[in-house]
Amino acid sequence: FGLLGVTSTLYTYRQDYKRALEEKKKELDTAKKDAETKQTELQGRVDALDKELASTKTNLAGAESAKAQLETTNKELQGNLTKVGNDLASVRSSVDSLKTELGQLKTLNEQLNREKDQYMKAKEDAEGQRDIAQSKLNEVEGSLMSANTRLAETAEALTSMARELDMYKKLAARLPKGAVELEEIAVSTQVDGKVMAVSTRANLNLMIINIGRNRGLASGVQLTVYRGDRFVTKVQVEKVEGDWASARSLKEFEKEAVQVGDSVSSRVY
Repeated sequence: FGLLGVTSTLYTYRQDYKRALEEKKKELDTAKKDAETKQTELQGRVDALDKELASTKTNLAGAESAKAQLETTNKELQGNLTKVGNDLASVRSSVDSLKTELGQLKTLNEQLNREKDQYMKAKEDAEGQRDIAQSKLNEVEGSLMSANTRLAETAEALTSMARELDMYKKLAARLPKGAVELEEIAVSTQVDGKVMAVSTRANLNLMIINIGRNRGLASGVQLTVYRGDRFVTKVQVEKVEGDWASARSLKEFEKEAVQVGDSVSSRVY
């Protein structure tokens, strides 16, 4: 019984040990598989890191090349910056010059505006003077038309007088010699006119009238000068032309200085 018990115990121990070994083996196999899996994973990570390292080296090489390019570009930019600085200084100088020119142009513009204002005022004054001159011209034209009308009427009257004078001459030719003085008939002819010009030299007392030989005027005849209804003076005709004559004021009769536009007449006032 004792030996059988020992044998049984040993067998039991053996079985337990065998099971323990098998379990340990299983554990080791599992651990091995886990280790292999981890090794595979680590190898994958190593491979990935190798690839990443290679890529990093490539990127580093590219970065180095880019750095070299950037340094070159930086140098170029530095040169461009220097050039830009020079250009900026030139532009500032140009701006200062333009400011000076602008100031000069402003001064010139102000001067031109002043001259423009003066010109516009002169223009307005000239236009005003033109309007006054035009008004005076219209007045003169009206006076001239009136004078022409009066001249035509006077010419017609003179023509009639000339016909009467011819008739008187024919009648006088039939009368005894010396019975009639024709000159008296001529002197009795009445003429009216205007003073057209007066000498600026006061001591001459000369004037031009618009009555001449064609209206029966003769040198030596005295005429009366009046202004409106006022007596001015008497004048004596000196030189006679067809439609005008010159006359000299007689100081002993002079009440006022003769003016252009005054009336002259052979009638006594």
